Amino acid sequence: MEDGTFSMKHKKNTTKSNTSNPARNINGDKNRHPSCVTGYMFQVSRLRGFGLVEIVVVVGLLAIAGIAVISAYNLILINSLQGVHSVKALFLAEEGLEAARLLRDESWSTKIAPLTSGTKYWPVFSTTTGKWQLSGSEVFVDGTFERTLEVASVYRDANSDLADSGTLDPNAKKVTASVSWRRGQATTTKTITTYLTNLFE
Repeated sequence: MEDGTFSMKHKKNTTKSNTSNPARNINGDKNRHPSCVTGYMFQVSRLRGFGLVEIVVVVGLLAIAGIAVISAYNLILINSLQGVHSVKALFLAEEGLEAARLLRDESWSTKIAPLTSGTKYWPVFSTTTGKWQLSGSEVFVDGTFERTLEVASVYRDANSDLADSGTLDPNAKKVTASVSWRRGQATTTKTITTYLTNLFE
């Protein structure tokens, strides 16, 4: 109050715009332009689309990686199995030559000399007699390996050295042991060759 008169100050009402609150739900904001809502929904849909694409890509990559791992494992397994078969085939071939030596020791004239050159024979161990014998029919070891023996005549030259032709040596034979087994559509063969001579007759 000044000089006996009253003065009144009028306050102005101030209203804050609803648009100044960025955290307000766009669905409840009547003042927000419809294009803003449409843009927001477009962004959400685009983000969802990117997520699906990424999932498909990741699944595809995992599938490719899984196939590669399985293929590599199968290849390693096949090679390992082939290595085992090769070692066993060499052992069986050496055993076949040992069977021929035992037959030679038993009787050269009845077990080795009558064998026809170039003919295949299948060595079989008889559990009845405890001795090796040669069969004219196919025999498979463990149902997988086919082991054969072949004999060939031996010739010597004028110096008594081994030769492709010359004088026939009736007391010597070239013996070849072969072991074959199938791998898919192919056949693998291991071969060992030695010479036998008549030592006891």
